[in-house]
Amino acid sequence: MKYVVRIVALIAVAFALYVIVGEQLVGTSGTAYVNAELAESRAPLSGYVALDALRPGTRVQSGETLGNVTARAATVARVDSLNEALALARADRDALAERAEGGSEETEIDLTLETLRAEARLAALESLSEQASVEQSRRLSGALQSPASGIVWSTPVNDGEFVVEGNTVSIIADCATAFVHAGVDERLYNRLSIGDVAQFRFHDGPVIEATVSLLGGTGPRQLYDTLAIAPPQSLTDGYLVLLSAPALAGPDSCQLGRSGRVVFTEGPLSFLTGLWDRAGS
Repeated sequence: MKYVVRIVALIAVAFALYVIVGEQLVGTSGTAYVNAELAESRAPLSGYVALDALRPGTRVQSGETLGNVTARAATVARVDSLNEALALARADRDALAERAEGGSEETEIDLTLETLRAEARLAALESLSEQASVEQSRRLSGALQSPASGIVWSTPVNDGEFVVEGNTVSIIADCATAFVHAGVDERLYNRLSIGDVAQFRFHDGPVIEATVSLLGGTGPRQLYDTLAIAPPQSLTDGYLVLLSAPALAGPDSCQLGRSGRVVFTEGPLSFLTGLWDRAGS
């Protein structure tokens, strides 16, 4: 009996060594998490912002109205100024016409010329006023719409604040672009290729299929400005690998920040993972 126990113990030790060595030899990343791209909602015109009680973390749909921007005061002031000038020009023209009717022939000729000039000025002001009114009606108010379905990540502009056309008003984490953000060492990085199949194993959840979509190396750092979550120092010191995972994408399955482990090749325990997944389903 004792020999059986020893044999079983040896087999167990051998299997443990096989697992440990095998898992070390396969390509893995223990520093991986779910990330997404950012989309910006920009002011459609210059004016004052009114936000619909947006808070970071609010879920929104693409095209959903987030608030509006009312036309800047300068546009309204320009229309008012042109209307005043237009009223004065009409009064001047009418006064000249009345004087021309009761004066001498010579005076009438001079006044007629002045009347023609006044009418020309009046016509120009009417044209400018009409254009300004059309512009004002078009730019009186503009809706702020969500550029993507996802989560409100930040609002750089406060409610009631003045913005210039094109300014960023809100930033949305686009859940449709969710992907796996992983860091690897140089040895593994040089073995990977675009399109390589991998698995992303949540630390406290399921296993999902993934594919290498970008080998970013040690840069560019500007890439991080477009992502919802900036990587920790431990990742920026390594080599960047991004993996697409269709199971992560979708407005209702945005799991930003959840961490896990990426396995780029099959290891000794891969069959156990498959059995566990099938048992869970």
